[in-house]
Amino acid sequence: MYKVFIDESGDLGNSFLNDDANRGSYWFVLSAIIIEENDVNNIEAEIVATKEKLNKKSDFHFKKDTHLQRNIFINKIAQMNNFRSIVVAQDKMVLANICKEVNKEKLNSQEIFEHVATILFKEFLYMFKNETESITFEMFFEENNKLDYQKISSVANDFSKNSNLNFKVLTCDKRCKCVQIADYLASSILQ
Repeated sequence: MYKVFIDESGDLGNSFLNDDANRGSYWFVLSAIIIEENDVNNIEAEIVATKEKLNKKSDFHFKKDTHLQRNIFINKIAQMNNFRSIVVAQDKMVLANICKEVNKEKLNSQEIFEHVATILFKEFLYMFKNETESITFEMFFEENNKLDYQKISSVANDFSKNSNLNFKVLTCDKRCKCVQIADYLASSILQ
């Protein structure tokens, strides 16, 4: 079994379509860290050790961390070889074109997230295409109270039907250590 930790960077809004100073991001990035279940504790221990080395009281969060903290944590992530990652970056202007195709003015945040999550699940199918045994993924999405995780679970189940991959959708908060790696990957790509 694999544990998967997922976080995003960018926003789920459509205000990028407006020409105002408060417009949202043009890109939405979703990153997944895929860890074999027996490696999770080792990765968490490395994160804690890095935090202690920096005398850091709070968890790692790309937007809040200093440049030095970012460099040290990114270098630590680069040295880890016991996880795989998938990063999906969606140009939200492409979503505006999708809206035109389906005669909608704009997509809501749930629809944007589901669209990008669908791409993420497709990447899982590609990454594990040569596996012959059934594989279970416990997928921990960083909790966002604007999203309906039952709908995301439904999207995941659609991919499970035609493959040997089984997705179980769960949520966690930013204190989840491995989500901190996903945060860094997504935010680094967005930057």
